[in-house]
Amino acid sequence: VGSGLSCQAGLPTWKGLAEQLLTAASIKYTFQQSQIDKIQQAINKGDYARAIDQVASVVENNDLVSLMSNILSAAPLRHSEGYEIISNWPIPTYLTTNFDDLLLVYLSQAGGSYIVKRNTRQDMALLRADSKNLIFKIHGDATVPNDIVLTSAQYDDFQKSTTREYWRDKIYSVLNTINLVLVGYSAKD
Repeated sequence: VGSGLSCQAGLPTWKGLAEQLLTAASIKYTFQQSQIDKIQQAINKGDYARAIDQVASVVENNDLVSLMSNILSAAPLRHSEGYEIISNWPIPTYLTTNFDDLLLVYLSQAGGSYIVKRNTRQDMALLRADSKNLIFKIHGDATVPNDIVLTSAQYDDFQKSTTREYWRDKIYSVLNTINLVLVGYSAKD
């Protein structure tokens, strides 16, 4: 499940999140005009993780994640037909790159009882073919700032570092052994 369904429900797109993070961070932190220009350039190129990386060069990670969480919490939500539809599918375990909790909300409203897991080594060990009633936030969320995948540096960490090898092994294993439905991604993802 990707950000498309959350955007349909009123949460910002990647572009919107990058722009709002810059605006929110600018209130608390001092940015040089050259930094703002670099961030805006990355946003204009569609490289939102790189733009957020530039914001993160000024803002500490915990503050960045807190700002992101505040932006998502403040978004005026509306009904998501997409979430309503997939929350009624007979899917035992969901994987999502979303930071928000809308999937859990819609699954609960549909009568499901799901537990949210994140991308930690301990949580990812629970992801198996017979897993049931679990939602895995494979890019993390604001509850564990050190395990979030928000900036390009964090994406690189999850793609290349030895400390995140467990994550890559689990994701590759799942992609090769379990039938999946991917929802909310664009063709370039």
